Amino acid sequence: MIDRRSFIGMGSLVAGALAARTSHLMADPSATPAIVATTAGKIRGTHATGVYTFRGVPYGAATGGAARFQPPAKPKPWPDVRDATALGPRSPQLLASFHGFVPPEVEVMDRDEMMGEDCLVLNVWTPALDRGRKLPVMVWLHGGGYTSGSGGFICYDGVELARKHEVVVVTVNHRLTAFGYLYLAGFGSERYAASSNMGNLDIIAALEWVRDNIAAFGGDPGSVTIFGQSGGGGKVSSLMAMPAARGLFKRAIVQSGAAVKGISRDAASQNAEHFLARLNLGPNQLEKLQDMPLQQLLQATDTGSGPPINFGPVVDGHSLPADPFDPVAPALSVDVPLLIGTVETEVTFFPGQPLDPIDDAALHARVKQLLKTNSDADVDRVIAAYRGAARRLRHGSEPHHGVRWFPRRGPVGSRAQSGAAPVGAGIPVLFHMALASSRR
Repeated sequence: MIDRRSFIGMGSLVAGALAARTSHLMADPSATPAIVATTAGKIRGTHATGVYTFRGVPYGAATGGAARFQPPAKPKPWPDVRDATALGPRSPQLLASFHGFVPPEVEVMDRDEMMGEDCLVLNVWTPALDRGRKLPVMVWLHGGGYTSGSGGFICYDGVELARKHEVVVVTVNHRLTAFGYLYLAGFGSERYAASSNMGNLDIIAALEWVRDNIAAFGGDPGSVTIFGQSGGGGKVSSLMAMPAARGLFKRAIVQSGAAVKGISRDAASQNAEHFLARLNLGPNQLEKLQDMPLQQLLQATDTGSGPPINFGPVVDGHSLPADPFDPVAPALSVDVPLLIGTVETEVTFFPGQPLDPIDDAALHARVKQLLKTNSDADVDRVIAAYRGAARRLRHGSEPHHGVRWFPRRGPVGSRAQSGAAPVGAGIPVLFHMALASSRR
């Protein structure tokens, strides 16, 4: 349990992040080498303060050139011991989709590690390298929608979570934007027949790596929980509806980002046409995508010019057969317990939101816009339901399964300080980074 005073310690984490964000090699002078054998070869990490850490571990091959817009492949084995003490590349992404858009206290969590198409890497923190321990495994899927972020954010560091709760923590990098979610399977090209949901397929490949390797890190491959926030929560939701992911995780946690529906094939094909048009290509010129400079492709993902392009999981009828939770929950995950959580004032994270005070008429108009409905009665029912639930929670009469542990206010100096807990504000608490920073 964390109280309000302890949470304010998160301010020191933000201050420390300013100094640490450009450090890709998180060296600890007390750390000692640690070597583990994986299916692709041996890796060398570090051991310090009771936790073994391995960073930038490949779980898939490079995705550039002929592998661009294709499903992930296994990494090429290496003969020597590979260094795993520094973060690996993140997926190509537009910096403007994160920097300058998110609150400053979130922006400093980004270490700005290099980008590249050799981005199928993961990070592992574990309190033991004993196969006999069979510790629970928690695989974190980062936020940033489907266009930004990485598993290397400062607030995703798993050392405290591993140490305090004796779990193996894994964070994952995967392809984003067009590199991970451009739908090319609808154009009839045999070569690109499987070019759909590559980013989610990357995550499945990472979960397969966990299944095949995590025992060497003291983990139990039969006790894997996937959890994520915002876009990461959407990835968790869609994975629950993907047949290839079945059996790779036992539990799931969605924080502030449930994905009820995916993108339809028609809408995804239209997105792809807009993307190709920005490159002066037609659907019959897909092979030219392999030779284009990375930066040119990345610039074509900029939603600031031309028709908008929506990147995300596509209901393609194959890798994602149906909408994840519409009209019902996916039958293939009927035996997977799902925990869902939010913070009290989610949208205060985003700029330009109408914050309190807001009168009833403005609230009604705002909810009507969000629901995309013409029914005033539907809007009134939704508002009444939320107000009723909030009132019952405040008076302790609303039954709920879980723990209300998060304070209402954000960290000192944040956009959320004046009575709001924005989406993402709970991550450092979840990873115990706020408490850890208050001790240092």
